[in-house]
Amino acid sequence: MSSITVQIICITYNHAAFIGQALESFVMQKTDFSFEVIVAEDCSPDNTREIIEKYREKYPHIVKPLYQERNVGANRNFLDAANRLNAKYIAICEGDDYWTDPYKLQKQVDALESQPACTVCFHPVMVKWEDGCHPDSVFPTQDDVFHKHILTFDDLKKRNFIQTNSVMYRWAFHNKSLSAVYPENVLPGDWLLHLLHAYEGDILLLDDVMSVYRKWAGGLWAGAGVSAEWFCNCGILHINFFMHLEKVFPGRYYIDYQGLSFFAKKILNAAEKLGKTEVATELYRQYPQYIAFSSTQLSQTIPYKIRTALLNLYFSLRFRISKIPLAKRLYHWLKTS
Repeated sequence: MSSITVQIICITYNHAAFIGQALESFVMQKTDFSFEVIVAEDCSPDNTREIIEKYREKYPHIVKPLYQERNVGANRNFLDAANRLNAKYIAICEGDDYWTDPYKLQKQVDALESQPACTVCFHPVMVKWEDGCHPDSVFPTQDDVFHKHILTFDDLKKRNFIQTNSVMYRWAFHNKSLSAVYPENVLPGDWLLHLLHAYEGDILLLDDVMSVYRKWAGGLWAGAGVSAEWFCNCGILHINFFMHLEKVFPGRYYIDYQGLSFFAKKILNAAEKLGKTEVATELYRQYPQYIAFSSTQLSQTIPYKIRTALLNLYFSLRFRISKIPLAKRLYHWLKTS
């Protein structure tokens, strides 16, 4: 075990406007133990890296950069940072969020030390909309956490009530591979990580609001569950997440197929709206059971490359003709017959 008690993972991409505030909130922490932050920078086109370098030079004992040579995406960037972990406790804060309490780390370590049965500790956060379109609010509410302070895996699998920059784990992956249970093609990765730790013990909620979760247009979850762009960019990865849960937690998690079917239709509608035929084709390739277009005979009789080309043509034509009333009626008849 490392002499460092807490390591912080901060993944960042295109956060030049925010990363300084995040790093300030780390270095201001007042503790009676040692800590460091692994700042995983994913080859940003802005000057995020230059800002990190200034903090590395000023706080070399705390700020430990990991610079990607090419953009690898959020999950790969996180896993590369996770390979450096050797501390007892791990905290997370992405580069566009920040902490507000200088005793946050101390409070969470003290809480976990006093509660050996708990493997996860979190607290409420202030949700701040960067454009001011909504008033600030606190998450989670008491309803979100079922009016409990000690929660379980079974509570967490119902909904994700842990905001990423509030969590601290009693790290469970010192002697086993995180990559084996944390695939790169799922979203949200933080919920999966919460569940993996909650599977090993209880979840402790502290009362203090100690961080800010920033909502802004460039955030990964901007427009989540609402915008067509989000469904096209993240929808299939979100289905992958739920499918993965049943594999990694057999007997403890069961797929809501009806809910996923409804979600898949939203992805297909979003792809149709934006003309993203490749999204519709990929959804069909991975989850044909969710699209009203039979896959059995196609998959058995037509080679993959030809099938993909036909599907691209099919969805392209569908998106073009779907606005014609007669074509709409014909398509509906074919789909339901």
